[in-house]
Amino acid sequence: MPRGVAPKGRSKSPTEGPLTRREYEVIDLIIDGHSNESICNQFHISGNTIKRHLQNIFAKLSVTSRTELAVKTLKQRHAEELKALRESYFDFKPN
Repeated sequence: MPRGVAPKGRSKSPTEGPLTRREYEVIDLIIDGHSNESICNQFHISGNTIKRHLQNIFAKLSVTSRTELAVKTLKQRHAEELKALRESYFDFKPN
């Protein structure tokens, strides 16, 4: 494959595009307060791998710390829950 051409179905850079399933899993563990070492042990991956996951997550979400990542993620989830509640409330039609 020519240099600089991404394989089919993948973006050129791991810091572009949507989060991967593993990145979502890492975020959940960070929100739960896990350390890098704890995450490594849970997924059976190296410290360098978790550091790379975090670099990619930080770049994709434009954050610079674990705390900022957790706050941004929790705010987004809260907003999605409120939207779903509003939609279900306005879609509700009593008999």
